[in-house]
Amino acid sequence: MLPHSWLLVGLISSATAAETPTYTAQAGTDFPVMVGVRGEVELPSRLRVGLGAGILPGGYVDLINASMTRFDIYSDTVADLIDLALRRSLVAQAQVGYRPWADRGFVFHGGYMFLGLGGDSSDISVFGEAMDPALLDAASGVTGDATVGLSDHLLYGRARHEWILDDRWVVGASMGFAVTVRSRSTVDFTEDVSAPGAQQLRTEVSAFGEDYLDYVFEEWVHLPMVGVWAGYRFGGGR
Repeated sequence: MLPHSWLLVGLISSATAAETPTYTAQAGTDFPVMVGVRGEVELPSRLRVGLGAGILPGGYVDLINASMTRFDIYSDTVADLIDLALRRSLVAQAQVGYRPWADRGFVFHGGYMFLGLGGDSSDISVFGEAMDPALLDAASGVTGDATVGLSDHLLYGRARHEWILDDRWVVGASMGFAVTVRSRSTVDFTEDVSAPGAQQLRTEVSAFGEDYLDYVFEEWVHLPMVGVWAGYRFGGGR
């Protein structure tokens, strides 16, 4: 084969490789909202699409509340409610991104995050700061503990930089911000309904608790995020 033919084959091969999507499997954290895994694909246009899943550790919730109450951003009662609602939460993420410079590791992401399936039970006095005292006293004997569930919907953006090691291993660090745009809560009770008027009281307290929890999350759960992730690349490359 003539030398210029070899050159042509090399150019075609390089172009084909450059047009191959790159797939990355990652594990890491977006502190303080998630520890988990994520899969991402980068198209030849440098557009990225990714999905992730994980958990919100209880220690992260404790740190959020400690910092917020320390600087008087919200009260200890609000901190107790957030702790109650987020215990054992699962997290899901969907994101799109773009790497604007072909020879640089900067990536900008925007996405959606869901927190759900969390919650624990506590005495209904956890709502006492905002609940009418007469309603709280009347309900205390017929509701038992309150059991809380939560579906919190957030939008987020972040800037990320990643380093490629040995052409396949990826290490990335990022900074971003997540904002709650919608929260839907459920409040149920551990006590059986038997006393006269108990069901009406339970309904009133449940409606109040759900409205108050939604307010707390939509008003206060807006969080900075610091991410550290590591993974492995498959397919094409930069």
